[in-house]
Amino acid sequence: MGLTVTKPISIRELVDDWSDTLRKDPAREVQFSDDPIALSWASYGVWTRKGARWVPLNDVEAHDHDRAIAAVTRKYYRDRYTMDALRGKQLTEFQTTLYGIVSGEQPILSDQMGILMKIPYFYVEDTTLDNIFANTKSVEKQLSVVENREDTITPVALTFASRKNHETYQYWFEDSQGRTTLWAAGATNPLGSVVKSLYNRKEPIHIRANWHHSRQRGTRYDHIYWNLGAVELI
Repeated sequence: MGLTVTKPISIRELVDDWSDTLRKDPAREVQFSDDPIALSWASYGVWTRKGARWVPLNDVEAHDHDRAIAAVTRKYYRDRYTMDALRGKQLTEFQTTLYGIVSGEQPILSDQMGILMKIPYFYVEDTTLDNIFANTKSVEKQLSVVENREDTITPVALTFASRKNHETYQYWFEDSQGRTTLWAAGATNPLGSVVKSLYNRKEPIHIRANWHHSRQRGTRYDHIYWNLGAVELI
C-alpha cells in the first residue's frame, strides 16, 4: 500500500476549529444529503486522487463505489466491536462513538464530525494492520522489553495513522525471525523521506537499533511488535 506524502493541513488546527465552535454552541444533529460514511469516503477520495484534504462533506458527491466501501466499512466495525463485546472487552468512549456512527442507530452530532471525516483513514489503517499482524510473528514475551542489536529487516507494508494531534507514516517490516517490526516517522519529520526511500526499495535493510516491545490497544493487544528507535544503517 503506497501513499504520496503531501503537506497536510494541521489536524490540530482542524480539531481546534471544531472545538471552538462546540464551546460556543451545543452539539446538534447534522443532516446529510447521502450516506454520511459514503460522503466521508468521497472526501477521502479527493485526497488520494488530488491531494486536497478534509473537503467538507456537503461539497462532495458520493458515487456507487463510495456507497459500496461504506457498506463494507460499516460491517467491518460492527463485527469487530461486537466480537470485542462478546469477549468481555469494554469499548472506549472513542470506540463507542465510532460504533454509533457506523451502526446508524443514532443521529450524528456536530461534535462527532471529526471522527466521521477520519473513518476512511481508520479503515485503511486497521485492515492493513490486520493483514500485517496475520502474516508476521508476534514478539515472544520472554524477550527483553528493550534491546540494542543488529538485525536485518524486510519491508512488509505501510500505514498512515491520523490522530487528533499528530499524523505518522508507519513503515512495517519483519525482522530476520519474521517478527512484526515498526519504523515510524512523523508526517512532518524531515527524516521521514529517508525512511520512505529505504522502505520503497523493497529490499532487506541491515540496521542497528533500539528494539522496544510495543502493543496495539484493543483487538490486536495480544500481538507484540518491535518498535525501532535510534536506527543506524550498517
